[in-house]
Order: sequence, then C-alpha cells, then structure tokens
Amino acid sequence: MPERLEKGERAVRITYQGGDGSSFEKAVVIVGAKSSMDGVPAE
Repeated sequence: MPERLEKGERAVRITYQGGDGSSFEKAVVIVGAKSSMDGVPAE
C-alpha cells in the first residue's frame, strides 16, 4: 500500500535513466526531481 501524503506534500514521479553508475560516463540520471528535496532522497 502506498504511503499517504501529508497535508501540503505533493506526489513526485521519479524515474532513473542512463547507465549503471560505475563511472561519470555511465552516470545514473534522476529524472523528475524538481529540486534537491526530491532528488537527494531518490539517490
């Protein structure tokens, strides 16, 4: 069951693209993060 959002929170769809993260050239790209508040937890 998905977690409930608290009042004032918004749902953010985070997806991952790119490589396997083993090098800069193969970086994992976090897509859909609007700010570090979304992106950092997605790391």
